[in-house]
Amino acid sequence: MMHPDPRTTTTTTSTTSTAATSMINAASDALPPTPLSTSVPCAAGKVAKPSSSAPARKKATPKEIWLRADNVEKMVRAAVSFEQDIWTGAVIAELYKDLESVKKASESDTNVQSVWNTFYKKWESALLPLKEFVDRKRKDLEGQNEAEERARLNKQKMAEGLESKKNEIAAKKKEQEALAQKHKQEMAALAKAHRNHFNDPKALEAIVSENPTLCTAVVEGTDTMAFGISSVGNHHLQAFFRDKEGIIRCTKAAEVHAKVLEPLRATLAGIQKVEDWEVYVCAEVDAAVQLLLRGVPLRRIKTYATDFDLKYKPPCAHCYQWVTEI
Repeated sequence: MMHPDPRTTTTTTSTTSTAATSMINAASDALPPTPLSTSVPCAAGKVAKPSSSAPARKKATPKEIWLRADNVEKMVRAAVSFEQDIWTGAVIAELYKDLESVKKASESDTNVQSVWNTFYKKWESALLPLKEFVDRKRKDLEGQNEAEERARLNKQKMAEGLESKKNEIAAKKKEQEALAQKHKQEMAALAKAHRNHFNDPKALEAIVSENPTLCTAVVEGTDTMAFGISSVGNHHLQAFFRDKEGIIRCTKAAEVHAKVLEPLRATLAGIQKVEDWEVYVCAEVDAAVQLLLRGVPLRRIKTYATDFDLKYKPPCAHCYQWVTEI
């Protein structure tokens, strides 16, 4: 009896090798359903001739038989690569010896078929558990490969998601920086217009209060501006007053504009009075009134206020309840 071929009995621990996968796939056709015989076994153990009415079975060519022998060898090699413990090395060596006989059979159809039938009859029952082992390992390997592929795809998706999120954050940051730069430019232009207006002596000559607020109101998204001054008597139009019942109403001079001033009047009537002065005397109110009379909706008006020295001044507790700053 021949010793096992060391090239085929050496085991490997990798179950995911491409070579093993190829051998397993090749082994799927290793065992034909029945040996290449001209007769079939009966229930009583005797050999019966095929029925004359049954279709004649196509006789395999020598090349087809040699291919089947190769597939058997590949299946055994695959089993060895998966560290099979079904056969001993001596059995494997004997199988290789018999396979070699099939391969070396003459090309005479009768001779090749005879040798193959002898081989198949000897090894069929022994090869079945080995084939089951290989099929099971193949299924395990396929499951492992699928799991690894899923893990790879998940990792790839996660990386792509992180990259997408990173790009999204970078784009948002860039957009915010652009908006901040635009706002800075708008504020610079507004401050310049504000200074130019209130540096004009004619704009201040009617101011009677000691510490006025100077306000510029702008229409959102446009260059339209209006300039307001705080305290009663300094307004371009004293639009509101509070009657004896404490209700804020339009002044007699502003009654003709009551419809366009109504949104601001209603807003002022709804705020909480917490300062020492009235809610309608602020420069923000004066500037907003001018824009309302020019047809601007109250929701589009934004304000920018300073003190008399043109230094920024935050809204008072009254204006804080309704104004939108630039």
